[in-house]
Formats: sequence, C-alpha cells, structure tokens
Amino acid sequence: MKLKGIEFEYIEEDMFNKSPLLSQINPLTGKVPVLVHDGNPLPESSIILEYLDEVLESAWLTVCSKDEIQEKAVKDAIGHLERLEEKLGGRRFFGGDTTGYLDLMMGFIAYMLPVWEEVAAVTILDASKFPNLAAWKSNFVDHPAIKADLPSKDEMFTFFQWQREVHLQRI
Repeated sequence: MKLKGIEFEYIEEDMFNKSPLLSQINPLTGKVPVLVHDGNPLPESSIILEYLDEVLESAWLTVCSKDEIQEKAVKDAIGHLERLEEKLGGRRFFGGDTTGYLDLMMGFIAYMLPVWEEVAAVTILDASKFPNLAAWKSNFVDHPAIKADLPSKDEMFTFFQWQREVHLQRI
C-alpha cells in the first residue's frame, strides 16, 4: 500500500499471540495482511491490491470509454466517492487537521478529476451531493505545499483529451 501511496493504519500483530481484533476481522484463517474498508475485511495481499486498483480504475474509465462502459464507470466512481464522503465526515483532511497519505493518494480527485470530467463531459464529484469532498478538494488544492507544484490545468486538459482520443480510437 505504501507503493501505491495509500494512507492506512498499520497494526502490528504478534503471530505467536494473535490479538482478538485479528480473530474478529479474519476469523477464518487469522492471517495477515487484512485490509478493512467500510467495515469489510479483505484478506491477502493479492486481493487487497486488486481491490485498490479497481477503486482507482473506475475514475480513469470515465475518460477513456464511452456509451454504456462510460456510464457504468461514472456510476462506479460516484459509488466510490459516496464511501469517501462518508469516511471524510466533516474533517478538513482524511486524517484530521493535517494532510496525510490518503489525502496525497486521493489528491487526483481534487485536481485531476475535474479535468477528467471536463474532457469526458461527465459529472462525478457534484458539490451538492458531496459537500465534504468538495470542501476537502478546496482545502487540499489550496494547501501551500500542494498548490506550489500543481501542473497547469490547460496542459492537463490537452494531455487527457489526447489520451481520451487515443483510447477511443482503439474501441
């Protein structure tokens, strides 16, 4: 998960004296690693990585697809944002008052997703439906350490428009 830049809470397990928490979230095998997302445990590294790729892929599919595939990708992306909206609550950042790994990992939502929406002519992050994410988006993009290194939106639009055209030609 560190390689993917995803913030997570790491809990060390003594494999010779397993905690009640591990037995509770992975009662079948009691093995680690276990990712708990939205209260659902996902055991084993390969399953965890596949799940994380799926979450990120739906947003990209909105750009490089059309018709039914794009519609499904938009619905999937909105579903993922619904879970993020709930997890964010009213906090300034996912970790509280300061940015953390999850904010950095999800930073594409704050800066790239609006460009992807414009390129693909879709709406995913509707501020009226996702007020917490909309506020987080502003907080994240306006953070001095982030704002100083953001690429030009015009350059990003040109690049992703080109990417969309290339992908759509293959369909």
